Amino acid sequence: MKTSSDEVYLRVPGRIHRLSLRVADTFGSRFRGLMLSPPPAPGTGLLLKQCASVHTAFMRYPIDLAYVNDRGLVLRCVAALTPWRASAYRNAGARVASRTQSIHTLEMAAGELARIGIEPGDRIAHDAFESAVMGGDVPASKPAVPQKQHGAAMLEFAVVGPLLTLLGLASVQYGLLFNAKNLINHASFMAARAGSTGNARIDTVERAYLRGLIPLYGGGRTLQETTESLAKATADMAGNVQIEMLNPTRESFDDWNDPRLQTLFNTGARRVIPHRHLAHNLNDRAVLEKLGNSRELRNVQGSLVKPSSGQSLEDANIIKLRITHGYEPKVPLVGRVYATFLKWLDVKDNAFETRLIESGRIPVVSHVTLQMQTDPIETTQVSIPGMGNGGTPVDPGDPPVTTAEPPRCQTISCSPMPEPTDPGGGGTGSCKEGTCPVCTGTLPLPDVELDTDVLFNFNQSTLLPEGRAALDRLIQSAKDRTAAGEVFSDVKVIGHTDQIGEAGVNQQLSVTRAKAVSDYLRSHGFPSQTIAHEGRGATEPVVPLSACSPRTGQALIDCLQPNRRVVVQMSGAKT
Repeated sequence: MKTSSDEVYLRVPGRIHRLSLRVADTFGSRFRGLMLSPPPAPGTGLLLKQCASVHTAFMRYPIDLAYVNDRGLVLRCVAALTPWRASAYRNAGARVASRTQSIHTLEMAAGELARIGIEPGDRIAHDAFESAVMGGDVPASKPAVPQKQHGAAMLEFAVVGPLLTLLGLASVQYGLLFNAKNLINHASFMAARAGSTGNARIDTVERAYLRGLIPLYGGGRTLQETTESLAKATADMAGNVQIEMLNPTRESFDDWNDPRLQTLFNTGARRVIPHRHLAHNLNDRAVLEKLGNSRELRNVQGSLVKPSSGQSLEDANIIKLRITHGYEPKVPLVGRVYATFLKWLDVKDNAFETRLIESGRIPVVSHVTLQMQTDPIETTQVSIPGMGNGGTPVDPGDPPVTTAEPPRCQTISCSPMPEPTDPGGGGTGSCKEGTCPVCTGTLPLPDVELDTDVLFNFNQSTLLPEGRAALDRLIQSAKDRTAAGEVFSDVKVIGHTDQIGEAGVNQQLSVTRAKAVSDYLRSHGFPSQTIAHEGRGATEPVVPLSACSPRTGQALIDCLQPNRRVVVQMSGAKT
């Protein structure tokens, strides 16, 4: 790039500034400009000769502009033109009229216009301009004839324009590919769904996948339109899609084939894995041993698996698909760029994907996993030996032992946790092993409230079958909690009635109901040392009587229902 660098004088009202100015006066220097260059330093600038328009493509910083005529007169100023923008001199919008046709552009660092105070009407004295600045306070410059380079801006656009066009086309193609990927994922799910309900038949999966691609090939609102879209998808996918059933594998059928279902479905040599009664079969070892070729069962983390597949019967009833779709780019030119890039990346470890790339298509791979809903029937299965290491598992040994402390901060931008310190508050100092206090007292446990309308008939104290069932569930829950480490020390059963009737009768009814519940709990093994009871009549209502006015009869009974209850209060401790 040919440039010249000189000290020039800029005259503004009342003062003169010196600038270190580089002049770009050839096509190469004008084309380069400040692209891919560091920002100019304060007090420096670049003068683009015969250039009335500029752009900031491939620049990382904003710049200030001053459009200057052949006499060095500043015609227009543009402050802080950001990257990837363009600017041009328009005589109609200039504050100072230009009598010549040659316009030059001075590029400076952002903020220089304001720092120096450059405005339209100021002058620059330099050899690049026709005559010196008049006035006596600026040294005269030598007259020079500028080189004619008309049309350079158009040449620059001819270079930058195709790059911008290619970027725009690439963005459009990426958007189309993103949309296609979403539709392909949906079609893959529909294919797996059809396989899960269609005995994992590969032909059923393929038909469902093509139907799922109808929106990608135009869709339609009528039967004819959707049929045409399906035909397009079928024709385009001929040889350009690969559907692999990764599960059930051949080893899955070796281990879990049911000959009775083969006879029932009349499948001939094709084997069948039972899905019916799956939950029952998983817990019946005798049934599991009868299935498949092997009678060996291994307990792996609570699941009974067979060695050939390394799967339980439940694992064998999962359908896994891998679908490789050859997407054809639609945007001109970009597809060729994509294909070239993919060929460069291809390691040729998958023959089908390599063939798609060689034909100009983009391999789009989808994986789908679903639970089977029918009995899987053997079709075209892959072979994946189970139990690891080609079907011959070995003990990997114990993990390495390390005594190093784990890092206290293991994620990006996290703050390390401070070391724990003694909170103080009395005592003899920090807590040491064997000296920390342990809470051994009793703790209140949540109350259990039972609806007496479930336990008893209205105005009765004899337990109903539904009431005994509710109490049985309470007893079993307490036993489970005891097995988990809770100890019930005291239990009190409190009976409550509504406000209907005399207070004395309600009190006696609440006592007899509480006693009936406590006796049942005690006689049926409720895990507590003591079970007491008491009645409180209608003294603690949940719904006041005034809230049910003016109801009478059954309506009043229903309104006061929340008051008729039995509360079981418990206390205990956790061991």
